[in-house]
Amino acid sequence: MMKTLTSNPHFRAVDLDMSPIADLSSFSRTDEPAVFIDLLQDTVSETQARDIALSLPDHYKAIYLNKEIPLIKTRLQETLQLHLAAELLNPLMNELCSAMDLFFRLTLDEKPLVSLRVVTAEYVAKEYPSVSQYYHRDAAAMTLTKCFYGEGAIYLREKNTRRDYFQENSIALNDADAAYDDADCQVVPPMKWVLLKGEMYEGIDSRNQAVINIVLGEKSHFRDFAKGKGLIHKGGRFIDTDRRLVFTISTYKTEF
Repeated sequence: MMKTLTSNPHFRAVDLDMSPIADLSSFSRTDEPAVFIDLLQDTVSETQARDIALSLPDHYKAIYLNKEIPLIKTRLQETLQLHLAAELLNPLMNELCSAMDLFFRLTLDEKPLVSLRVVTAEYVAKEYPSVSQYYHRDAAAMTLTKCFYGEGAIYLREKNTRRDYFQENSIALNDADAAYDDADCQVVPPMKWVLLKGEMYEGIDSRNQAVINIVLGEKSHFRDFAKGKGLIHKGGRFIDTDRRLVFTISTYKTEF
């Protein structure tokens, strides 16, 4: 039985309309596509986040699949300490570890998919079609993510989402396919964590099914989750920066 995460002194959660969430443990069972989360301790400042992002090389990317969380924490620290002084490394690791601990409490997933990466224009071009550039729904059931530097993720509110398009497709190469009004989009506020839903169900499009196969293995079985309810979003733009620093932790479990 999952412990109820109510009035936790370590974080504050609100839905996309900024309404308080009393019990975050019920999020997986609601129709809400995402919630914002403020960690109330062990967080880096905006100045530290900028210095961290500018200290990492353009090609920095750390991805962990089928690894247990304690090992992920150790490996992540090892990769980061090659580039960061202790005064930047320690607060960053404190925040990342707090986020991973929260995610485990929500999902009980001991081996989530975790990544920390620097996103540049070159990165986006190599990843074509990149989820950093185009509106999409995640293949994972749930993801906790934060953009530490650069513009936050851009998302569509439900009333502006072309759900008919995303019944057959997981990514939109044209914004007009994703939104009724492609000028009406929202940006995640700076320094906020976002807990968002993707979609996993039998008969999902081949692109997302391929991702699921990589993580869970081919012919894997899972219960349908959040069909038609996943957050439609994409990475932020390069407006005042030439890079973004993004952390994600995702679960492919569908029973909570």
